[in-house]
Amino acid sequence: MLGAMFCGLAAAPLAGCDEMRRPPERSIMPAVLLTPGPDPVRAAVDVLVPALANQGQGLAGQTQAAVRIVALLEYVTDAMIRDLRFSAVGNSVRVSLNIAREEVRQAAGIRTDATVQPLIQALAGAYRALDIRDRNAAAAALPPSLFTPGRMPTLLKFNRLGPLPASEQAISQLQAEIRRLDEVGGWAGGAGAGGTQLGAGFVGSVLTPGLGQQY
Repeated sequence: MLGAMFCGLAAAPLAGCDEMRRPPERSIMPAVLLTPGPDPVRAAVDVLVPALANQGQGLAGQTQAAVRIVALLEYVTDAMIRDLRFSAVGNSVRVSLNIAREEVRQAAGIRTDATVQPLIQALAGAYRALDIRDRNAAAAALPPSLFTPGRMPTLLKFNRLGPLPASEQAISQLQAEIRRLDEVGGWAGGAGAGGTQLGAGFVGSVLTPGLGQQY
């Protein structure tokens, strides 16, 4: 009897330790928002850099494009935090990305406590609705639980997001950091698909298969 009780008490802390050792789950990006390629995170960065050039001025009046860019920035920022394959990216770049996320969330009226996956799903819903020119459905996809105030007033904010100077700077820094790590083979600190180490698989801009891929 006492032995059974002891085992039960001992199991709880062990289970907690096992939970802490598990890497946090990465966000999943809906295919409608992604650019096809072997690495969706890198592809997202390559889309974000020109879109956020000149402080994002090119997004003015482009509601659907702005919705996608906000989702991609959330996705990339989250990947830098949660995806162990990008653990070699410098802390200064991560700090810049978090500042960029705050800048964009404020501009779009996204709640500071919004979690990434529900937010990305909501933005994907708005993007799909805008693709068929249904602004009412797009507004309905932006709930007050994630956006302030939400619905149509929030959709209108996506029509005039800028200027976004912190976002332009952060995503350019990330692109440069990825290129630098490629050139010096500096990915050895990050675990690749299946727990392998990155670094040996890079030659210039050639990707290690599966880097950043969501399954």
